[in-house]
Amino acid sequence: MGVTFHCPDAPVRYVRRPCSSPDMGVACRDGARCGYCDDGFEEVPETDAPSASVSGVNAATLIRALRWDVAFGDVAFGRIEADQVPAALRGTIRLLNADGAVDAHARPADVAVGAMGARSVDLGEDGDDFADRVRRVQRVLVYAADNGFAVGWD
Repeated sequence: MGVTFHCPDAPVRYVRRPCSSPDMGVACRDGARCGYCDDGFEEVPETDAPSASVSGVNAATLIRALRWDVAFGDVAFGRIEADQVPAALRGTIRLLNADGAVDAHARPADVAVGAMGARSVDLGEDGDDFADRVRRVQRVLVYAADNGFAVGWD
């Protein structure tokens, strides 16, 4: 399951675009519409606000590393109110600039096999990948701070 960090209160506009169903293997043409669009067009939401999508495991690692006050079971969804965004942003700066802090959150690849033979594969994450994810979330926080928005994740 993935988690996306974003600004839920940022303005959204709807843009009319040609139907995307042909890209998904569903026919959509004159006389044979896919049934999901409006006569060959669909309205797609757009925003200027950045977002950062990461896996659930990586989201939990980010939230713990940034020391956001979130209950362990709530890492899949949450919100930082606009007045707390500057403090969260400072946390990203500290994490990225403290000696060894980024590498401390790297994790090795792991393969686990359950009792019934189900295999779980964790590709791991090195320090550079972790730092990249922090910077992507940092861009969301900067936008939120500049525009007075909260940051949410789900």
